[in-house]
Amino acid sequence: MYETGILPRRIGIAEAHNYRWKNVEQDLVDWWLAQSVGHTNLITSEGEYLIVMDAGEGNAGPGPDVLNCHIIMGDIEMAGSVEMHRRASDWFRHHHDVDSNYDHVILHVVEEIQGGPDMATLVVQQEWRANLCCPARRPVNYSELLELALLRFQKKVDHLDALSLNESIISPLLLGMIEIILAGSQRHRHLQEVAIRLGLEGWPDAKIWQGSNQSYPQSLSRFNQIENLIKHRSLFDPVNWHSQNFKHWTGWDRVLDPLIRLGVSHNQSREWVVNILAAFQAKAEGFELWMELPVFRHYGSEKQARVNLGLSSVSNIIVQQAILQWQNQYCSQSDCSVCPLAQCH
Repeated sequence: MYETGILPRRIGIAEAHNYRWKNVEQDLVDWWLAQSVGHTNLITSEGEYLIVMDAGEGNAGPGPDVLNCHIIMGDIEMAGSVEMHRRASDWFRHHHDVDSNYDHVILHVVEEIQGGPDMATLVVQQEWRANLCCPARRPVNYSELLELALLRFQKKVDHLDALSLNESIISPLLLGMIEIILAGSQRHRHLQEVAIRLGLEGWPDAKIWQGSNQSYPQSLSRFNQIENLIKHRSLFDPVNWHSQNFKHWTGWDRVLDPLIRLGVSHNQSREWVVNILAAFQAKAEGFELWMELPVFRHYGSEKQARVNLGLSSVSNIIVQQAILQWQNQYCSQSDCSVCPLAQCH
């Protein structure tokens, strides 16, 4: 499942004593070794078609990043070394022009071409590197998942506490449902509009949307949905929800039916239970609610994150929320040095 060979390569790639765990040059090496063979759209800066017959092997010592590669460039077949840089001008900044270890470099692979040496150069496009494999050395264990799930749960509790600052005016449970209905890239602006409608100075704890642009199918417009919910705001009286707890979605769907009749979809109502109601019940059994409930929907980044963590499936809300937290805390930061799964001991 894991490309265990990548981690030693990452450790070995360090130029001019300017080592960082993960940087563009290391990404370029990983891309070259994993994906360059069979790539059908490689053209050098001189306009020559490039075919990679053998990507070679990563070099953990001094000298070029990749050794013993075999390529066809134009009509010429050649073998030698490949060097990677973010900027082509780094060739001179790293003094490779006066280092005999680089005399057998046959290809320069870069992100930016300006100021480089007079040699065959390949400019790598960002989208070519979109599917680089994770350098994790082991799968995640349950205690690590539980720790991340607890952290994510606490963030939701903190958010609900912020929504509760105006509890005398409107229920935080209703505010949470409105946030779910307005999910999307325009959520921040729409929440401010709804805040005015509710008589609030602004939306409490409004955050810029960081999720996908996927939206739920609507039978009513979003603002019509919200107007319906505001008219029936008594449904969101916290007193009605203190003791609600079921181990399966069939039980929840029965008590959520009044919301669904007002235009809220099944998935929206379930997401409200996971993200809002569970936080509301935090002091009693909110987190236990997560442990009991199965997953009802999947997120765009979830599949790749699950593979990175070595998980074959997502069994319940705890695991799913831990995956999402791991993705936000580690993977999306593009710094593998902080990820517990990629540590080298």
